[in-house]
Formats: sequence, structure tokens, C-alpha cells
Amino acid sequence: MPAQCTETSECTLADVLSAIEDIEEMMEHNYVYIVDGIDTLWILFAAAMIIFMQAGFAMLEAGSIRSKNIRSILLKNLFDFAVGTLAFWFCGYALAFGESWHHFLGTTKFFLVDVSGKDYAHFIFQLPFAATATTIVSGSMAERTRLNSYLVQALLLTGFVTPMVMHWCWNVDGVFSARRAEPFLGTGFIDFAGSGVVHMVGGLAGVTGSYVVGQRHDENGVLRFDSTRARDFIGHNAIYSTLGMFVLWVGWYGFNAGSTQNIVGHTETAGRVFVNTTLATAFSTITTFAWESRHGYALASCLNGILAGLVAVTGPCALVDGWAACVIGVIGAGAYNFGSWLLLRLRIDDPLDASPLHFCCGLWGVVSVGLFSKPEYLELVYGITNEAHAGAFLGGDGTLLVAQLVTAACICAWTVGTCMASFCGIKYLPKLLRLTDQADCLRVPLKQELAGLDVSYHAGWEFPPYLMPLVENLRALTQVQEKLAEQATHVGSYGDLIGQMTVGDQDVSHNNSVGLTANTLDTEQSVKTVNTSKLSSNTKHSNTSSSEHMVMLHEALAKVNTPSSVTDAYRLREEMQSMRGVRKGMSKFWRSSKDRREFESAASEGKEHGYATGTEDTWSTPGGSKSTPGGSKSTPGGSVRPGAGVPHGGLDAGTTAGASVQSVTGKVNHWSSSWPELQPPEVPRPPSDSAVGERPARDGSEEPVERTLTI
Repeated sequence: MPAQCTETSECTLADVLSAIEDIEEMMEHNYVYIVDGIDTLWILFAAAMIIFMQAGFAMLEAGSIRSKNIRSILLKNLFDFAVGTLAFWFCGYALAFGESWHHFLGTTKFFLVDVSGKDYAHFIFQLPFAATATTIVSGSMAERTRLNSYLVQALLLTGFVTPMVMHWCWNVDGVFSARRAEPFLGTGFIDFAGSGVVHMVGGLAGVTGSYVVGQRHDENGVLRFDSTRARDFIGHNAIYSTLGMFVLWVGWYGFNAGSTQNIVGHTETAGRVFVNTTLATAFSTITTFAWESRHGYALASCLNGILAGLVAVTGPCALVDGWAACVIGVIGAGAYNFGSWLLLRLRIDDPLDASPLHFCCGLWGVVSVGLFSKPEYLELVYGITNEAHAGAFLGGDGTLLVAQLVTAACICAWTVGTCMASFCGIKYLPKLLRLTDQADCLRVPLKQELAGLDVSYHAGWEFPPYLMPLVENLRALTQVQEKLAEQATHVGSYGDLIGQMTVGDQDVSHNNSVGLTANTLDTEQSVKTVNTSKLSSNTKHSNTSSSEHMVMLHEALAKVNTPSSVTDAYRLREEMQSMRGVRKGMSKFWRSSKDRREFESAASEGKEHGYATGTEDTWSTPGGSKSTPGGSKSTPGGSVRPGAGVPHGGLDAGTTAGASVQSVTGKVNHWSSSWPELQPPEVPRPPSDSAVGERPARDGSEEPVERTLTI
């Protein structure tokens, strides 16, 4: 209040008006601070959401590749953002948003020098946009790219290639910018959140890198594409992929809605962006699901359908109505499926279909701006008042569509040209400059690729510790198996190698095997298939033998670190069942419903009457004969009718001592199983694996039946 207005003096009208002006000035000053604070908080919150999308990309990529390369892809995703931050701080932000030189590139703000105010928030918001384009490349080149070579490419993409496109399209003085005083073709290029600037660049860089680095090999060293078919390498963990996709979906709201840059006065636009993003994604997912239903509901394709809708709606999300967002999502799903089909036809190996998804859907998003942009929204967001510049389907004359197509063509030419030069330079230049003896500095050697990038470069595989011996000693197991095959010795399942089981309260011998399948890798990761045959299981009452076969078998157990007890074997089986890929191999054991029913019936009757009931083609007894559908087999000592009860202690384990094993060559090798002393668990013995053809002979000897043990 003016000084003359005191309690002892009267205030004139002029004094009151002056006081009001002072209050208004103070409120206006405070209002600016409040608005800046709210807008800065909005953009920082959106930036945090976009940065967290890196976790979604990491989970999606880790779940979509083979487990032997998990650490490799996670490291690449970590360095995408770490290395990208350095490159963007050093020169990327300056090239993108510095003072424009001939509308082509920025020349100021290197190292964030001479920036202030909201420029800091703007830098941290634009950084993950540039890093996202690089992350797309990591998925496209997964499972066969050297880490150091990839980091060089990440520096180039985040620090140079993507920032140049940002300057052209998003800088206020960029050559194609819609916010320029005299925009290109009167409208400029409109890409609200990055369908073209981010996703087209990332997709083109990815497909270029995939082409230069070449195809992956399967576990046998065969390329993915050959003259007859394209091999599918199924991802090892669908849970990771699904969770990663949901993280991306949520983070995408920051990606799109945060591109308003301000929230005060733009709440309507932000709300419309949220709704359109959700609608397009939902319709794209449903469309992909319906398309895939012709051949079965493939989860990986449906997850990519989510991403297709998100990428397609990124460019037009603030400029279209809900119905147009639905159409954009449906066509986006079609664009993804077409791009995936085209990539297979071109024999370019992209493990995640990242490049066709981001490029094709990003291109469709750019085109959809020129088709569905509403005049009111163009004026509200970009200040374009000429209704002739609206979308071609909403009364426009097609000028905006032409501007979109021309700019998209320039983005394609720039990205493909620079990425092809950089990838080929990384691949061949060190050799030409005599800096290394390696002919290909972009791709890992074949031996390391087959073994897996994790074990070759990143200190191990992502397996439980007790499975590591089986994986690491695969070579020793194979060598021992070959020696055993030369001696016509049959190596059976874990249950046979380990020995005894407990039924009721007494130890009895069985000729049936536990049938554990030691499959430590999924189907796509199988390093080698080991053919093994049936081995008879003898009891602890057998006479000791020092035969060469027993020595070799003990060596096999020592080299592959076979579990020291039946309990460990069961624990191994249960843990392996929980692993994806092993579950398929284990299903063979449990698939035999006949054996399972007979075993459960025998267990229940034995519990009630003290007898283990045998049924047809199920139990063998050393002291009797047994009828089978194909005839009968006899053993000295009497006969047993099918289904007759056998007391728990009625099997004379000693009668099987020194049982003969019929070898492949027809010779009989007599030896006994002098296994280490074991403590079997108090659990019933599972039925044998009849699904793979295992069945012991009824005369006390074993018929060798070949089976496959896939490691």
C-alpha cells in the first residue's frame, strides 16, 4: 500500500488504483513462476516415464531371445542409455536444438553450455527419445553382435544420426519443421511424438544392421534361412516379454502425452493423446490376435501387435479423433504383419521383428497425419489455420500428405546412408587399417555364437547353479558316451544310474527307469543330442565287479557331476520342469497315462493290503513267468498271472545279481552295479517312460532300446 495511505491519513482514489496495479504485477510475476514450475514438473515426470521404458525394452528383448544370450542383450540395453547420455550431452542436443545453421543443423549448446531455465528439463526429456532409436537396433542385431562394435554404433546413432533428424523436424528453424516461420510447403512436417523422427530412424537403422551383420546360426551351425525354410528361434521366457511390453505400454503415455511440452493450457490435448493412444493400441492388439488365430494364438506376435499400435499412433495422437485412432491401430497391425512377411522374404534375420515393426508402423503413423488430421486440432497444436492443409480425408487438399511423404523419404535416405556407412566401416575398416587380424569386427566368431555370448564374453549363463555342471561339462559327457558306445554299453536315465528306490518300508530292485530327461536348455538352445540306450538297474546285493564298464560309468558320473542321491535327482527334475523348454522334454515322461494309472493303482492297493499289484505289461518278477498280449515269457521258479499281487518284500533282490545285458552286437556282458552307497527318498518310484519305448524284458535281461537324451 502506498506510503501516504496510513491510519492517520485518507487514501485517494489514485492511491488505491496504484496499490491494485502493484498487486496485479506481483500476482502476474508469481503466476509465471507457478506455471513454469507446473510445466517443468510435467515434462520431468514424462521424461522419467520414458526413461523407465528402457526397462521395458530390456525385459522384452531378454525374453524374446535364447537364454544363452541374456546377459549380452541386457548389457546392450544398459549401455544404450549410458553411452547415449554421453553422446547426447556432448553434441546430440546441440545438433538437434541449438541455433540453426541454414536450417540444417544446430551450432550451439554443446555440453549444455549457455543453457538455462527449462533447457535442462528439455534436454532430459529429449534424451530418451534419441536413446529409444538406438535401443531398437539392439533388438534387431541381437545374439551375434560384438558389444564394443555395438557401442560405437550407439554413439553415432544417439550423437549424430537421430539428432540431425530431430533438428530438421522439431527445431523451430528446422528445414521441415511445422513451427518454422515459413514452413515447408506451407504446412511443414508434423510428427507430434516421433513416429518418423524416432521409430522410422530406429527401424531403418535396425534393418540395415541386421543385413550387414548377417543371419544367426542354430545350435548345429546352420544359418536361419536356407534353401528350404526359415527356422524359428523361440524366445526363452514369455513372462519377461509380456511384463516388458506392459511396461512399454504404460511408459508410452509419457512418450506421447509428454510431447505437449506444457500442461497448463494443454490439458485437453494431453487427455486426447491418452485416449487415442489407448484406443489405437487396443485395436491393433485385437487385430493381430484375430490374424494370428488362423495358425494358433502366438503370444509373441500379439505382443508385437501392442507395440504396432503404439508406434503407429505416436505421430498423429494429438491431431485425430477417437475413430481415426481406431483405424490407425487396425492398419498399424496390418503394416507390422506385412513388414514381418517382407523381412522373411528378403532373408533378413531380425530376432524380435523390431525393424519392420518400428519402420513400417512408424511410416504409417507419418502418413496417417496427412490423412486424418482435424483442422481444429491443427490450429490448436500447431497454429495452422488454413483448412486446406487438413488431412486428405477431412477436407484437405493433400498438401500436408505430400509434405509428410517427402520428409519421410528424406529420413529414409539419410538413415540408410549413414547407417550403412557406419556399419560397414565398423565391420571392415579395422582390418583394412591393419588394426586387427579379424576379418569381421562387427560379428562374433561362429564358435562363440554357438556357445552363447554370455558364456563367451560375459562370465556365464543365466542358469541355476546346480544346472551349471551339466551345461559346462557337456563336452565331457559326449566324450564318455562315445567311449561307452564303442564298448556296446548302454547308458540309461538318472534313475538307473543312481540305483535304488524305496517302495513302502523295504528296498526293492526295479528294471523300470525313472526316465528323467536331462534337458538343461530349451529346444532352440540344444547344443547337442546324445543318443543313449537302456541300462539295467541292479541292487546293492550284487557281487562287486571291477569290470571296465563300471569304471567308465563311474568316470561318466564324476565328469558330469551326476546328483549324488535320488533326492537330488528328483529336486533337479522338479526345478527343470519349471524351466521353459525343459517342460516340453519332461512331458514325455508324464505323458504315459497308462503307466501312471497302473502305478497309482498298485500304490493304493499295496498300501491297503501290503501288496504291490502288478498289471499287464507293468511289473516284472525274477521268480516267475508273465503273460503279455504278445505271448508269455518264463523265468525259473514258477509263474505269475497278470494282475497277481506281489508282496512288498516278496522280490528276492539277490536273484538279479549279475543280470546279463544284451549289447547291440548281440554279446552278453555280465557285470554288476557296484554303485556308491545312496540314501533314497521315501517316495514312490515313478513309472517308466513308456512314451519313448522303454520296456524291460520279462526274462531278467534288458532289451536295448535307443532313446535320445537332449542336453
